Amino acid sequence: RALETEVLREALASPSPSIIAAAGGVVLSSTNRELLKTSGARVVWLCADPATLVERVRGGGHRPLLDQDPAGTLQRMFTEREAFYREVADAIVSVDNRSANDVAKAVLRCCA
Repeated sequence: RALETEVLREALASPSPSIIAAAGGVVLSSTNRELLKTSGARVVWLCADPATLVERVRGGGHRPLLDQDPAGTLQRMFTEREAFYREVADAIVSVDNRSANDVAKAVLRCCA
């Protein structure tokens, strides 16, 4: 997590325009949340219902955190992190039942 914070700090400080796709756990650190809120970056939370995420990870690669109970684990993670996501998000885009193209268009509308 310390390396994650350093990489986030460097990415946010970059002078060139960029999109940072941060891992879901990045919001667990109060330092990271503060970096996101004070950086001047536009933060868009791509929000998915845990049931959507279960479908997406089913049959995918090895995910040790989800081996025993994917649905329960993803629901617990959502519950634990939702307030943190809301704290840093300038906009929220639901990805449920949407194509990648539709999500990209929604993100662009948020950032225009």
